[in-house]
Amino acid sequence: MGRNYELAKTLRLSLKDIKPGGSHY
Repeated sequence: MGRNYELAKTLRLSLKDIKPGGSHY
């Protein structure tokens, strides 16, 4: 569970970096 959460967080961070003006999740 923890690992999955970490992976999702990284993915979201990557998406935020790619998508300018994204929400701070």
